[in-house]
Amino acid sequence: GPDDDDILSDLVYWKDIHEDYSCVSPFHPTIKATAQDGGAAGGNGGALSRRYLTFEVDVHAGFNRNRMQFETMLAMAWAMGRILVLPPKWSLWPHEAGMANYNSFGDYYDLAALTKKYVGVDIVTMEEFLTKEAAAGRLQAGGSGKFMDSRSIALGRSFQPPSGKVDWDGDADVAQLFGYLETAALTPAWDFDTCIAAFPKSVEDDIESVNMGLNKMMSGIVRRSDGRPKPNPQSFQGKPTPVDAPPVERLREIMGKRELLCVYDEPMQEANVIHFRLVGAKGDPTTDEDHGPGHWYSSIFFEDHKHDLFVKRLIRDGLRYNDEIQCAAARVIKAIRKIAISNQKNTIDKDAAVAEGKEAYNALHLRRFRHSHEESLLSPADIGAAVGERFGDDGAVYVATDSKGDEADLLDHIDESVKIVALRNFITDIAKVDPKYYGMIDQVVASRSEKFLGTYHSSFTNGINRLRGYHTQKKQLSNQNGAIDSYYAAPKGKEGNMRVYKAVSKPFHAREYPSAWRSIDVGLDEAKTFKLG
Repeated sequence: GPDDDDILSDLVYWKDIHEDYSCVSPFHPTIKATAQDGGAAGGNGGALSRRYLTFEVDVHAGFNRNRMQFETMLAMAWAMGRILVLPPKWSLWPHEAGMANYNSFGDYYDLAALTKKYVGVDIVTMEEFLTKEAAAGRLQAGGSGKFMDSRSIALGRSFQPPSGKVDWDGDADVAQLFGYLETAALTPAWDFDTCIAAFPKSVEDDIESVNMGLNKMMSGIVRRSDGRPKPNPQSFQGKPTPVDAPPVERLREIMGKRELLCVYDEPMQEANVIHFRLVGAKGDPTTDEDHGPGHWYSSIFFEDHKHDLFVKRLIRDGLRYNDEIQCAAARVIKAIRKIAISNQKNTIDKDAAVAEGKEAYNALHLRRFRHSHEESLLSPADIGAAVGERFGDDGAVYVATDSKGDEADLLDHIDESVKIVALRNFITDIAKVDPKYYGMIDQVVASRSEKFLGTYHSSFTNGINRLRGYHTQKKQLSNQNGAIDSYYAAPKGKEGNMRVYKAVSKPFHAREYPSAWRSIDVGLDEAKTFKLG
C-alpha cells in the first residue's frame, strides 16, 4: 500500500467481531445431530455427517453477477450447516480479450482465513469434493442427494462424474458436470422470485411443526389476519423496520409481493448433497441479465434477527477483497485526491485538504455496451449532462469502466474545468498488480468518492454501492435509514433511489438495498466485541 496509514484505514469498513466467529446455524452438526448421524454431534467426522451444498455459476457472465450468486450460496450453506463446494475455476471475464485465465472466488477473497475464523463456515473445492465423495463411490443417481450405503458401494453401483473426471477447472464442458450434480444431489425447485427461503430460530422441536409455524406466519400476513393490508414495498419507503423487530414485522418488509416460503424440510436435511442450479425468474436456466440471481438478503429470511444480522456481517467482514486489491486501490486513491484537490476552485489550502484525507473526487460508472436494459444506456452527451447536474464544474471525476475510451468520449460533454481520470491513468501505481484485479480496484476507488453516479441493473454498480453503504456504518450502531450519496443517471424515476430507504422489490437484482448494511451491528458492544479489521 501507500506510505499513508490514513488512506489505508479509510478503506477499512470490515470489522473483527470475535463473537461472530463461534456463531453457528441451528442446523450445524455441532447443534443438531440427526438420527441418520447416529446421534453424534461433531463436524465432518463420518461419511453420513458430511453434508454439502454445490451450486452453479454462469460461465457466460462476468464476475459481479456470479459474486451475487456466491454470496447467496455462502449464506445458504451457513443457514443449512453445510459445507460449501466451490464451482470449478472458469473465466470470470469472458468478454475481455486477454482476461481468459481461469479463476475462482478464492482468487479475490481470502477464503482460507474465512473458514479458519468462522466455526460455522466450511468451504472446499469441487475437485476436493469429487475426489473425496464421488470417486469414492458415495454418490448415486436418483435425486435424493443421499450417500450410497457401503454394500452398494462394494457392488460398484456408484454414480461417477462424466468420464470419471474430478478436475473440471477451465473445462469448456462444465455444463456436463452441473447436469451430473443435479442428478446426484437433491436439487430444490426454489425460485426466489416467488418464494423466500425461511429458517427457524431453533430446531429443538419437531422440524415439521417448526416449519409449519413459519408458514403460518406467512399465511397470516397474506390472509390479513391482523386486519392490516398486505405489505407493499412502497409502504416502507423512508420507514425501515427495526432490524431487531419481531419476526412477523421483518417478514412483512422482505416479502416484496411474494406470498410463499421455501422451507428446509426433512428430506432436504437428510440429503448429503444439495445442488442449486443457476435459475432465472421463471425457474429456467438463463444468461439473460433480466433474470439474474438476487441478493442473499432478499432471498433468505431468518426467524431470529441475530442470525439475520450475523449473516449480513459475515458477508461484509468475511467476503472483502484481498489485501493486494485494497492496497492497489489505496495507491490510486491517493493519486486521485491530489489531482482532484489541485483542480478545485474553492480550496485555498490544497496541501491541508490532501492531508485531511477528504474524498475530494466524484466517481462514475455508466455502461454503454452489452446491457439488456436499453433504458439504462446513455449517450456521452446525456452522461455529460448528468455529471454536470450531480457533480458540479470542478474537481475530478473517476470513470470506472470496462470500455476503453469511455472517459475520452466524455471530454466534449463535460465542463473543461473538470478533470476526467480512469484507472489507466494510474498504471504506474499498479504496475505489478494482476490485471484480473482491475475491476475490483475500480470498485474500491469508486466506493470512496464523495458522490457516485452509477448504472441501474448493473451488478458492477451494485458492488460499488454496497461498499459505500458499508462505509456509512463504521460508527453507527443504532437503527437508521442507510441512505448513501449515490445516484443513477437513468432510467427516469430511478435517479435518486439510493438517497432514500427502500425495501427490497422486484427485480431484486437490479440494485442494492440498505437492508444489506443498515444497522447490522445493532446489539453488539463496540468496546468489547469488535474493532476495525
